[in-house]
Amino acid sequence: MTAPPASAVRRMTGADAPAVGELLALSFPDKLRAMLPRRRASAAFLLGDVMLDSGDVWVADDGGIAGVICFQDAGRPWSTHSDWRTLRRYLPLGEAFRAAAFMTVFHAASFPADELYIDTVAVRPAWRRRGVGDALMRFAEAEARRRRRRSLCLYCIRRNTGAHALYLRHGYRVVRSEDLWWCSFVLGFRITDMMRKVLEPA
Repeated sequence: MTAPPASAVRRMTGADAPAVGELLALSFPDKLRAMLPRRRASAAFLLGDVMLDSGDVWVADDGGIAGVICFQDAGRPWSTHSDWRTLRRYLPLGEAFRAAAFMTVFHAASFPADELYIDTVAVRPAWRRRGVGDALMRFAEAEARRRRRRSLCLYCIRRNTGAHALYLRHGYRVVRSEDLWWCSFVLGFRITDMMRKVLEPA
């Protein structure tokens, strides 16, 4: 198989939700276990619907969903980072509160109005090291320019050396590091790096 070209990146549709959810479940198993410890069977369907609800999700498609990237185009109140109706459709009240808390902590971010924030990047394991991540990052830069943003930013777990290398290769630099000490008990990591790429004039 060959990697999809940048032109194969398109906006997510409702029909993509199951495949996107499955991809996220495969890509973030530790987070999934902590957020939905008793709902592994239905987790992919929930995650796919949550991503669809976010409204700014794009997929790398080569006859199947090979990768996904999600943007936040403007700052949002912390309380809007989980779709409560979607969570309640899948989860009882207590589990919905737990999932909402995780989603708020991991997806709420503060960034300037002239910056495009990359909330999530994931590549299906079978497609890694085939250029899908590069295609998604090229698309992100093109999309930031289309939206007239001056920079892009994202967070990357320090120990995720593969993702770090991808972002560094595309011109992102670490601007600050955060010690999320509580994550060491819940998810097994502590340090996350905020990375930014300032766009040169076209």
